[in-house]
Amino acid sequence: MKYLVATFTLLAFTGAAAVAQPVSSVDRHFLNSAMEGGVAEIALAHTVMQRTSDPTAHAFAQRMIRDHSKNDAQLAAVAQSFGIRPSHELPPEAADEQTKLQGLSGAAAAREYLTYEVKDHHKDIKDFSDELGATSQPTIRAYVQSSLPVLHTHLRLAELDAR
Repeated sequence: MKYLVATFTLLAFTGAAAVAQPVSSVDRHFLNSAMEGGVAEIALAHTVMQRTSDPTAHAFAQRMIRDHSKNDAQLAAVAQSFGIRPSHELPPEAADEQTKLQGLSGAAAAREYLTYEVKDHHKDIKDFSDELGATSQPTIRAYVQSSLPVLHTHLRLAELDAR
């Protein structure tokens, strides 16, 4: 009987360990930051769509909602494999930007949003590139490698649209 209890306990522990893999503090910080960034992208896109009718800003915002919704689902799966729950928090910088956008309308809101997106995507590309060099986790590495081309496309589009 002791053998069965010990075996059951070992199996339960092993199963739990397979669900929540160990993760470094650097990887944990990256995953949390990336999840907050995704929440911010979608929230800011919705805000700018309410504040302007500019077709360029609307098209870019719709792309952000579509791409980041898909990316956020992939990221949530990666994070959950490490026992990290998806974040629904808006980071302070994005909350400040949202407040700024809510005080603008028309062309000023579109210009502010696109200018912010250029700056934000430069930062995101740096953060993702840094993580690519820092992580030893294959699932995080694969996520970053699949996300970087999308971030580069977003940056290029934001730069073109901000002109």
